[in-house]
Amino acid sequence: MPRYNLMDNEEPENSGEPGHEDPEKKPEEPAESSVSDFILDDLSISDPEMRQESSPEADDEYNIPEAPVTSEQPIERTPPVESYPSDLDYLDEKQPGINFKPFIWAAVAIVAVVLIYIAVDHLFFSGEGDETAIKTETPEERQAREREEQKQSVLADLNRENRSHLDYLTTLIDIKPQDVKYSSFLLYANDLSFEAFAKDRSALARLNMQLKSSPELAGYSLESAANRPGSRGGVFTLYDFKSLKPVPADTSRSVPVPSTDASSWINQTVQTFGMQLANQRNISTKSEQLFNVTRQEFILKGSETSCFNLVKSLARNPGNFAIHKLAMVPTDQKNILKAGYQLTLIMDFYL
Repeated sequence: MPRYNLMDNEEPENSGEPGHEDPEKKPEEPAESSVSDFILDDLSISDPEMRQESSPEADDEYNIPEAPVTSEQPIERTPPVESYPSDLDYLDEKQPGINFKPFIWAAVAIVAVVLIYIAVDHLFFSGEGDETAIKTETPEERQAREREEQKQSVLADLNRENRSHLDYLTTLIDIKPQDVKYSSFLLYANDLSFEAFAKDRSALARLNMQLKSSPELAGYSLESAANRPGSRGGVFTLYDFKSLKPVPADTSRSVPVPSTDASSWINQTVQTFGMQLANQRNISTKSEQLFNVTRQEFILKGSETSCFNLVKSLARNPGNFAIHKLAMVPTDQKNILKAGYQLTLIMDFYL
């Protein structure tokens, strides 16, 4: 295909090497477009042979200026933010709760240590504390403590003596046959005597057998036996214990003996056992050992059962008194009725 040189055969002023322009010289402004330029453009676009034959050198011939350089930075578009489903809520739901087990076990361990310490201190060190308290007591406190210990020792001896006497009475009360009546009791100092009445001698024989078979009542003697004539007649027998055996001291128990005066004691006794106070008098008052001793006489009236219950109570319960004399007789000596008995007590109160 024939080439048509439609361009002017004008060479550029700068005849140097192609592609190397003078940096000091500005590029020339392109000439105004002409009809040949449009024809060339059409040919270069539409003719493939001309497109293949074109070369960089041919481009230089047209002196196409470079694009002006500007200082402005190209504006970059921010890519759209893609929204993804948030997993925070899901993670919150999956997150395990607080584990309180270590705190609970720690609290249990602390409580156990405290309890063990208290138990060990109470078992092994409480006695040392008491000894320390005794060592550090003042002379006045020590004197008061020793005085109280001496008083408790005296009262313990009094109660042991009361028991040695009253235990005989309680044993006799428990073994009495139904067809035998006790017509009198007399306890004076260390001697005890009692009288029994029965319709015939066979009933008294059964009583004798029970007395002999009871080791607590050893050492008695039959003093006399007398018949009583008449429709209310029968047989009276008198028994005597010359020496009452003392009760051995019980050192294993150190129970403090309560202290009460004569008036308080008699008022409580009358109310408890349903008895009547017939008479009360003060016999004497004296100082003995560490006490002020007041001797009182009481005359009480009540049933046989009330009198027996009072005797048993005196034997069981300790008190700050000693029994000097005890006498119990029926108010009706002929009939010896259980509903009417009189109990006389002479007691020494240690205050």
